[in-house]
Amino acid sequence: MENVGNCRIIYTTHVADRMIEREISQDDIITTLKNGIVVDVKINKMSNSCCLILGKTKRKGYLHVAVEISDDVIVIITAYRVNAKIKRDDLRKIKETQNEM
Repeated sequence: MENVGNCRIIYTTHVADRMIEREISQDDIITTLKNGIVVDVKINKMSNSCCLILGKTKRKGYLHVAVEISDDVIVIITAYRVNAKIKRDDLRKIKETQNEM
């Protein structure tokens, strides 16, 4: 079982299938969670936060990871490579985050 900070990571069956199909590794997911930026947030009916995180992977460009966060658990819902043009502000934030490390 993997952790990010104090949170346990759970992969859904859907994301496991998409990771194989899209050649996304667990390392890509963890790197995005640790170094990415939140580009969208929604609160669902059960008061859990659903977030879309944008991050730069070590090997194949940018990745979006959709997660649901509840207490000390991060559920990875889906992940996909970002082929579209990324907003300049988001790129700047990612670079700033990486430079702080």
